[in-house]
Amino acid sequence: MIGLDFPAAVAASGLSRAWLYRAARRKQLRVVKAGRKSLILSTDLLAYMRNLPSAQFKPDEGANDAQRRAGHTAY
Repeated sequence: MIGLDFPAAVAASGLSRAWLYRAARRKQLRVVKAGRKSLILSTDLLAYMRNLPSAQFKPDEGANDAQRRAGHTAY
């Protein structure tokens, strides 16, 4: 378990600083204090990210066209 300051949490997660602060204000992401320093525990950041919704992608219509051209019958 490692304590990350906000810039390190941004770099580790790929999320913006504003996104992380918003999650902390909403009590979705736990932030601990060490004196004046705000830290996000790596385990808490990972748990938060695991609870984010899965990405939804539209089916790739181009792949179906390629399959039809190749003679595949299962679409």
